Amino acid sequence: SEVAANAAAAPIDFFAQGKPETLEEFREFWLTAPDLDPIGLTGRVPPRGAQSADLMVLVVDPEQRDTDALLSGPQGRLLKSILDATGVSTDRAYVASALPRHTPMADSAALAGRGLGAVLHHHISLVAPKQLIAFGSGLAPFFDAYLNQSTTDSRQVQGLAPLPAPFMCEGLDGLMNMPSLKARFWRRWMEWTATKD
Repeated sequence: SEVAANAAAAPIDFFAQGKPETLEEFREFWLTAPDLDPIGLTGRVPPRGAQSADLMVLVVDPEQRDTDALLSGPQGRLLKSILDATGVSTDRAYVASALPRHTPMADSAALAGRGLGAVLHHHISLVAPKQLIAFGSGLAPFFDAYLNQSTTDSRQVQGLAPLPAPFMCEGLDGLMNMPSLKARFWRRWMEWTATKD
């Protein structure tokens, strides 16, 4: 397919025309950069939230029916419940996706290697969140270029700005469908946040 062919292509410097320097500029880049998504502009969903968020929430891609707002469906409702339970108000959370549109069965490793991993890293650096949670195993390749298996709170690789260490967990869709995963998530979250106190 065209998507697969583009995903397997040589890495792209998405910032060849200059890096967005503010979240407003990044949002514009996310919605309009022609090479960011081989399918085109229609269907892209922007991130939401403000700089210096208490918690940045990452998912692989938007929900199927998202249009103007990211995670506007069942996954978003679960996320709100999670935020409420963790004491993070929705206006202190920043919600973003690694891919600009709903992309079933995405080849995350190929897409991250194509240059979207660098885009995500820059996005996180612009947000500068206090904590970072990544929902979905598909996000792991997007961090591989910058994170190793150590347990330090931040990493700095090849001169890039340090990232907060992400809390990696199951996808929101999995948490909705499997109570055992939800219980595991809460257990791991409590352990992880205890180390931050």
